[in-house]
Amino acid sequence: SPAALTGSGNVGTDPQDIAITPDGTRAYFSANGSAQVRVIDIGTNTVASTINGVGAAPRGLAVQPGGSSVYVVSNTGLSVIDTDPDSGTYNSVIDAIPVGPGGQGVAFSPDGTRAYVTSQGVDGAVLVIDTDPGSGTYNTVVRTINLGVGEKPSTVAVSPDGNTIYVTSNLASPGKVWAIAV
Repeated sequence: SPAALTGSGNVGTDPQDIAITPDGTRAYFSANGSAQVRVIDIGTNTVASTINGVGAAPRGLAVQPGGSSVYVVSNTGLSVIDTDPDSGTYNSVIDAIPVGPGGQGVAFSPDGTRAYVTSQGVDGAVLVIDTDPGSGTYNTVVRTINLGVGEKPSTVAVSPDGNTIYVTSNLASPGKVWAIAV
């Protein structure tokens, strides 16, 4: 039999993506039509916080392994949200990374040192972001993987060993799934 519905609620306009913190206490989701990220307290199943400043039409988001931040891609860029409850900037945007228009999805490498962002700009691409705070290129695009004119990459996933990313492209029928060695 299907699982029982345990609750629902108003979470803003056009929710797109959701990710849960490693400790299982909070879920972050993009509210595309509201240009916000909202935070659900999993213990109470209520919206605990609303985060503005994440760019127009936020779509994909991911919690960095270790849970210290959430990266959310929008039509206007990539925003970094501090998710450390003990910091003075908790649940606020602490950085914005230019990735061009048409951002769709984001995923982290297993060690958390790279984020992969899909972009449906003129040339469909996957942007590789350095997310290692100890690096000299922290929170910058360090590589662009062009998929080709007209490609429309949307979601991205990373293999458990971190050596391959898988990218869906919803170009006109038939769609594609790319396997890319990184």
